[in-house]
Amino acid sequence: EPAGDTIEARAAVLWVHVGGFTSGDKSEMETMCRYYAARGYVAIAINYRLVNSGDRQNLGATYAGSDTQAAIRWLRTQASALRIDTSKIALCGNSSGGYAVLGAAYDQSLKVHNPNNPGIPYNVAACVDVSGRLYNLPSLEHGEAPMLIHHGMQDLRVPFAYALQLESAAFTAGVVCETNYYPQSGHTVMRSETDDIMAVSLDFLYRHMIEE
Repeated sequence: EPAGDTIEARAAVLWVHVGGFTSGDKSEMETMCRYYAARGYVAIAINYRLVNSGDRQNLGATYAGSDTQAAIRWLRTQASALRIDTSKIALCGNSSGGYAVLGAAYDQSLKVHNPNNPGIPYNVAACVDVSGRLYNLPSLEHGEAPMLIHHGMQDLRVPFAYALQLESAAFTAGVVCETNYYPQSGHTVMRSETDDIMAVSLDFLYRHMIEE
């Protein structure tokens, strides 16, 4: 939380960690969370169910996305204690975390895979994806949260074509989509372009979640 903060309800940013769905931990997001807390947000990092390498493609993104949805529902049940404005919750994730936040924000079929706090909404106000992918592109619907896509054009692990497909699908569905592509960067763009990604993301969240 912002140091010395006394405001009753702040916008919240939920960060989801990397790890290829087989490893990683929320503690790795401490720097990101402190960055946003210093700028007025309540910042949260979560864990999600990990899978073995053989289940990476079948269950990894499903569990990560559905557990992120469950985390949003839980946050709404704790909004008073955490002093969160439930109309201003944003998702941010890198790599497998990008898959998780895109799935959580735009794929309603995932909700059955983690039924905790049923009936509580899991919609968000904005979504920031770094080097991720949305498997279920037809699930995008008009009026859903605006998204920001960061992607390295030399990415071989999550090919740049997936970012272009997502951008096109968002345009077709009428979902607000902004893009930030790096011609010389690969999958580790979050590492090589950290300062720019954080600044662009902060501006995006302010315009779509705070200013409005």
